[in-house]
Amino acid sequence: MSVFTKASLAAVIVSSAASAQTSLLNVVAVQQARIDALENQLKEDVCGTYGQVVFNSVANLKGTQATGDQNTRTFWNIPYVERFKTKGQLTRNLSKNYYNGDLYRKGPAVYTDVFEDLSGKIITILRAQADGIDERTMHFINPKLIGGNELSYTHQFASGWSSSDQDFDSHGTLNCATSYGNVTQHYGTCWIYNLGVDAEGSNLDEDWGPHINSDVLAPAGSGVQTDKTLYTRVSRVTRCAKPM
Repeated sequence: MSVFTKASLAAVIVSSAASAQTSLLNVVAVQQARIDALENQLKEDVCGTYGQVVFNSVANLKGTQATGDQNTRTFWNIPYVERFKTKGQLTRNLSKNYYNGDLYRKGPAVYTDVFEDLSGKIITILRAQADGIDERTMHFINPKLIGGNELSYTHQFASGWSSSDQDFDSHGTLNCATSYGNVTQHYGTCWIYNLGVDAEGSNLDEDWGPHINSDVLAPAGSGVQTDKTLYTRVSRVTRCAKPM
């Protein structure tokens, strides 16, 4: 017959608890790995479903210390002469800044703008089509909204475009790019979402990168996570193009 002292019994209890905790941690780790794999697959499927990646702007977690392509705000300072060039690196999980302006010249296409909120939730903001692009002004030819947010469509698709050295946006008195961190993109007067800056304070927001109007991203009751400001940070914004 086994005889347990208080000390030996306590040791058994501690050992059993540690074993159970280890098993629980292993289960949690496996589940988290599955979640991460599904999230990566979802990101990969975004433009697999909607075509090729035109641009991908990701949150800069290193702040103002980030350099090169990792600094999202400065990444989008693309000169007019480079508007059709490729910049950055396209990764399967869309984890890096990337731009392929040449896709705009491929003729009629359907474009889809997809956001990832701060919790990893994927939201499609708009889908629109165009017959092509005016290579001088970067205005879409015969743009048409298919679905999604009309304000985003108006300002980031159906209006104008600007870089720090060329002003083709729809604002009558200023260049939207130079007014907002030298970020090159399509602008109306000026934006609902931006690839590189904020619309509040100094606009730079520690070089975080992509922002969007919070009411557009997260209507009441949607469950989409924002940073509780008027123009929220997001983890990523991607534009896909699928030939018609």
